Amino acid sequence: MHRVKRPNPPHVPLDAWRQLYEAALAFQKLAPWNWMCDSQVLGVSNEHGTRLLCVLGANREVFGLVCNRGEIGCNTLLQILQGVHAPDSEEAHSGQDAVLVDFVPLQELDQADKAVIKAVGFKRPAGRLAFYPRFRSHKPGYLPWFLEEAEALMAADSLKKAAAFSALVLRHPDLYDDRRVFEFPFYPEDDHGTLSADQLVWNRLLPRPIHLEAVVDPKTLNLSGLSNLPVRDGAAWELHAAFTFIKIAEGNRPFLLRLAMGVDGNSGGVMAFESGGPDQPLAVLAALCLLKCLRLAAWRPQILVVKSENLEQALKPLAETLRIKCHREMALPALEMAWESMTRYME
Repeated sequence: MHRVKRPNPPHVPLDAWRQLYEAALAFQKLAPWNWMCDSQVLGVSNEHGTRLLCVLGANREVFGLVCNRGEIGCNTLLQILQGVHAPDSEEAHSGQDAVLVDFVPLQELDQADKAVIKAVGFKRPAGRLAFYPRFRSHKPGYLPWFLEEAEALMAADSLKKAAAFSALVLRHPDLYDDRRVFEFPFYPEDDHGTLSADQLVWNRLLPRPIHLEAVVDPKTLNLSGLSNLPVRDGAAWELHAAFTFIKIAEGNRPFLLRLAMGVDGNSGGVMAFESGGPDQPLAVLAALCLLKCLRLAAWRPQILVVKSENLEQALKPLAETLRIKCHREMALPALEMAWESMTRYME
């Protein structure tokens, strides 16, 4: 795998850009971060998809709107709000599916952003803190990237609805009183006129465990002779697969390199590793890495230790077929040291 020139941004018609910049300007002038917090989530479900919207800026660091979309993106937000995952955790990162609108100084914009601003004739509002809107698409395993047309239309719709809802909260600061934990308002399908409190539809949303990785079917792999390899008493291997921060610019969108690594838990030595792109499931990479470890070592460990629940479930049938006990631990000291060293070298 090699690094190449950055792909061109997706084509978005100027009319879609104009709609988006107009909605962003109105949202920026409203400045809802002055009274909204990111836990005041608004649900929207329409022709642009289902998403959970959060106004950013209460902490005075990032100002804007995040549109968490689809089952994975919405559920990841709910898990963060419930404290299941920290916002900067690997689980939160791997489940981030959203469009982010934030307002930044001119020098933080890409040349592609500036070209669109010039083409649509956008003028930022006056004022010392008047920044420019920036729009980025976030998908699991990919770098933040420029919007596609459907994302631009969704973001414009989300900004309009978030602005109307924020204005409603300003008029009704008691809107969330007497509501249950994780009960969120959904924007009405019929949104003609000024939004009123009695139009909102409240739903209780609880995070669900989502296994991002499908179970690896042992029948799809070449396991010839591996289950009969001798077992080394007391041997434990540590196995992990995850996104790295190594950036690869291939295809239509830059992505993060996926890496799987197997380490001898006793000696700390790297047994083998596998790398892949965005279309390669992490569990499959981990399975291929495990098979490579077995062939190179010519023996089986008694125990295979993994770090994530998703990986444990995905590899369970394979481990049983290979007659290796597999379980999960929160910390893999040998692997973590080797992982940090290798990824730092690869960067």
